[in-house]
Amino acid sequence: MSYALPKLDKPPVVESAGEVELARWKREALGKLAELAALPENWDSYGSPAVQPLARQRAADLLDLLGQFKLPAPQIFPVPGGGLQLEWQKAGGGMELEILPDGSLEFLIEDADGQMREGGLAFSREDLARMSLWFTRSQARVVEF
Repeated sequence: MSYALPKLDKPPVVESAGEVELARWKREALGKLAELAALPENWDSYGSPAVQPLARQRAADLLDLLGQFKLPAPQIFPVPGGGLQLEWQKAGGGMELEILPDGSLEFLIEDADGQMREGGLAFSREDLARMSLWFTRSQARVVEF
């Protein structure tokens, strides 16, 4: 008796280990966003509003875009006022992106020498690519934004 394999309309998609890891961290990050979106008013016992829908949507869009840049999974936190913060740490410094309740972005980076830079950030592929490049370089130094 012989068995024939079924024909496929499309070739099977084979994901690389990096793609599987990216899919996993994005899935976990989106789950964290959903968890934080469920926080009630006064979640911090200081009267802070719940995470605002625009901040949550912008964070989800940001995670989708950042997935293109080979960054590790971020830590995600609520911030007072109804926003969210994405954070990456490494031995040579750290990077934070804060999504304000109105959906605007601010950044803070600290390099290996303790130099800090902060400011507003456009939600553009170019700005996010520069932030990602800074973070992934082995000897990160503060760059102009």
